[in-house]
Amino acid sequence: METVVDGQTGLFFEHQDEKSLRLALERFIEYEGRFNRASIRQQAEAFSVDRFLREFGLAVQKFYEEFQARQGILRHCSR
Repeated sequence: METVVDGQTGLFFEHQDEKSLRLALERFIEYEGRFNRASIRQQAEAFSVDRFLREFGLAVQKFYEEFQARQGILRHCSR
């Protein structure tokens, strides 16, 4: 997932040099008023700290529960 969707929530530029940046700024001026603020906010919220912490916490919980389940199986098999 990209943080910027070219032409919708921002603009990409091809190279990290003056010419590419100038061309991107010219495109930006042409796009003035066409960007949808709600789309930009929605895209940015996909990368919010709150979302990261929530999803990271859920992933850790899932892996820990799977670990515990495997430990129970191993204990049962070793008896």
